[in-house]
Amino acid sequence: ENSAFTESLSQLKNAQFSFGDKPLIVLTAGKCISNEGYGFDQKWLDQSFKVWKELQKELVTQSTKGKQIIAEHSDHQITRNQPEIIIDAIKELINSEEKLGVH
Repeated sequence: ENSAFTESLSQLKNAQFSFGDKPLIVLTAGKCISNEGYGFDQKWLDQSFKVWKELQKELVTQSTKGKQIIAEHSDHQITRNQPEIIIDAIKELINSEEKLGVH
């Protein structure tokens, strides 16, 4: 699984795309997951997390209205650790669309 994930990260890094002026909020984990219970080497997880954070930062630039929110107290499980961040991001997107008159 490690090699498939590494290959996927490489493919994402080389992909070229744009969201134009569509509002985009990228929620990014602030902490790396622990290898406990996953069976992965922690060093590999730390390296993958570093690459993932770079990809998330690049993703934000694919929209002229891109914004990144770091879930400082969450690993991959933002839905469990900081669900309020997700709710706030959805509300922000809805409000931005309403201000533009898009329904």
